[in-house]
Amino acid sequence: MLIIRVLFFIMFSISIAIGAGGSGGSGGSGDSGDGGGNWSAQYDAELNPIIKLINDKNFEDALLELEVFVYANPQSADGWNYIGFVSRQLEKYEDAERYYELGLEINPKHKGILEYQGELFLKTNRIDLARENLSKLNDMCSFNCTYRDQLAKKISAQ
Repeated sequence: MLIIRVLFFIMFSISIAIGAGGSGGSGGSGDSGDGGGNWSAQYDAELNPIIKLINDKNFEDALLELEVFVYANPQSADGWNYIGFVSRQLEKYEDAERYYELGLEINPKHKGILEYQGELFLKTNRIDLARENLSKLNDMCSFNCTYRDQLAKKISAQ
């Protein structure tokens, strides 16, 4: 199983590197967490049933579905965000960290990833890194920024 995950990760890293090289970073990766408004209806339709699994806390099944999704859509920062979230919920922290990093390679201003990655940093006792993510969110957000507010609340609770 570990070998399959390693090969899976390597394959996606190569796909992202190739895709990022020619796309200038846009690549149709519009993300709900970045406020950019380029969300793809195809991604939305494909992710909705997976989001339902996540909302139902069916993380194991969601992880399997997300592995298929990111394989087919390696330029979707939202896909990487969700697979990172699910991996974190399953306490697969190293996997979650890699997935968040891949999503940030696609979209360094993805607010959802920055929040969830910050929560991962808190969970793994790296509060300074969580504060760095909060600082990035502070720079990107103005009023009513749930991503920033949620991370700030969790940092304060530490």
